[in-house]
Amino acid sequence: MPFALYRVAKLKSVGAMRGSVSHTARHRDTPNADPARAAQNEQLIGFDLRIPTPDAFIAEWEKRTRGVQRKPDAVLCQELFLGVSPAFFTDCAAPADRMHRLNEWKSRTTSWLRDEFGERVFAATLHADETTPHICAYVIPIRVAKDGTPWLSAKHLFNRMTLRQQQDTYAAVLSDLGIERGLRGSKAKHQTVRQFYAQMETAKKPLPPVARIAEAIQDCVPEKGLLERHETYRQRVTKAVVRETQRLIKVAERAEIITEKAAVEKSARIGTEATNRALSRQLSESQIRLKELTNQVRDIPLEEVMQRLGFGDPAVESAERVWRTGEHALSVNGAKWYDHKAGKGGGKAIDLVMHVMGCDFREAVGWLAGQWSETEAAAAVRCAAIEQVRTAPKKDFGELWRYYAQPDAEATRIAQDYLIQERMIPAEVVERAISCGRIHGSFEHQRSGRRRTWCVFPHIAPTVRIVGASLRATDSLDGPKRAIGSKSDGFFAIGPTAILANEIVLVESPIDALSYASLHPKAHVVSIAGASVPDTILPILDRTTQPITLALDADQAGHQGWLRFLERIRGLGGGMVQRLRRLVPAFPGWPCKDWNDVLKAKALSPSKAVSARQTEPEQPQQRIRR
Repeated sequence: MPFALYRVAKLKSVGAMRGSVSHTARHRDTPNADPARAAQNEQLIGFDLRIPTPDAFIAEWEKRTRGVQRKPDAVLCQELFLGVSPAFFTDCAAPADRMHRLNEWKSRTTSWLRDEFGERVFAATLHADETTPHICAYVIPIRVAKDGTPWLSAKHLFNRMTLRQQQDTYAAVLSDLGIERGLRGSKAKHQTVRQFYAQMETAKKPLPPVARIAEAIQDCVPEKGLLERHETYRQRVTKAVVRETQRLIKVAERAEIITEKAAVEKSARIGTEATNRALSRQLSESQIRLKELTNQVRDIPLEEVMQRLGFGDPAVESAERVWRTGEHALSVNGAKWYDHKAGKGGGKAIDLVMHVMGCDFREAVGWLAGQWSETEAAAAVRCAAIEQVRTAPKKDFGELWRYYAQPDAEATRIAQDYLIQERMIPAEVVERAISCGRIHGSFEHQRSGRRRTWCVFPHIAPTVRIVGASLRATDSLDGPKRAIGSKSDGFFAIGPTAILANEIVLVESPIDALSYASLHPKAHVVSIAGASVPDTILPILDRTTQPITLALDADQAGHQGWLRFLERIRGLGGGMVQRLRRLVPAFPGWPCKDWNDVLKAKALSPSKAVSARQTEPEQPQQRIRR
């Protein structure tokens, strides 16, 4: 037999009403609704939900509630779902019978809404475009106080007692259609653990044998009086035996009931344990799915979320865009939002939906996941990230350079010790570079309170202007490194000028340049700050006549950098190709990745020769440490 269905949901914010009306009025995609049957939807009471936008609904609600008092946490509107079990419609073979049943149920439900809530029914619409027809209604919970003041009070209309009565009366008007009410309340009674186990123990006791029953009956037979008549005595014995027999039957029945109950309880306990295990698995899967959905929707651009929430176009106020409604005045700045009316702000899409719709975390994630598929969410996040990178303000080199431009005596001493002791660069090379202004030290104060020392290697352009810098922390050999400003308009160079040098050498870092210059004092060594040779250095190389040596690291990046540079030089033509050669860092018996490794290897093995020229790179190996 089909059952009557009646559910109530609170809408405590304008955002929650927008989301509900967007679904009810089919203003957003509804997967379980058939668009081809949308024309079958029917407006039954009040405001027509099939035509206007959510803004029109909110405007009409504000008109209806003008002058109505409310508390800050008041329920603004109650959403009602009224329906019946699918079997009520599917049991009909003929379409005419199904339509007759639909009209009867619709008519009685509409009459019940009017009788139960009167003018409080704001709107009611029939959804016939889904698998099972149902009615969605909106009730404004207005209660008139004793002094005549109207208040929004959902507790007065929708509490435990009134909801039970509404379920009873709704089922009653549908009863002659074969629709009944669900189970009202529960008939289970509380039983203490002690009582339960006492009954279990009683059930375990065996029933008395026939001989003991006979003895029990014999013991109940009264004695005959001295002057008692035989007929009277016989009647008295019969009554006593019947009474005792009835007592024994009740004891046996009680024992049987307790035994059966124990068996049922055991079966229920086994079933409950299996159900609990299944529920635990479902909970774990739900938590994993919630985490996946959270990661999927968290970074959706806030502007798109505002559109899906039903907000119109923003207004430009004081150089910022503001989305205004009767309840909110929201501005967005990247991943942050702020509601000027509520005086509250937050970050990212989930917080925004929770604030506007007045829902919890799970409901917000579910709403966002329903609005955006996984592919759409990823595409939206990716487009927003690209746009953010494209429009992000680039820091001017002058602003960055002022933090590192002024040499600090203590930091320069620390940087000098690092280069000499840790990198094993000769002291005279380091001191000469410091005295020429090619190297200095600078401090950086971190948020943790620690102070970090940087070796600063300025990039100097042909116009003798500093256009960038390479930075290397002195924390350790594998400490962090940075490059600020331009890496292609200026370079760190050391050694004699290009005209006086016997070769021009290109290396990957300033420390490699210092190391190579220590091994080959007559070379003009230039750091290109990476494995890619910039095009801006080609005119400089073309104006010289000295041999050109590309001495990149002995790894895959260095090998690819050599191939790219060689191909570019061949494409340019001229005599630069004949002057070009490649040199890979190497030292017999030592694993060397860069020229600082070669310098250390030579310092630790002074009797051996310096590196050999190679045409192919060695496999990357570990760096040399003292």
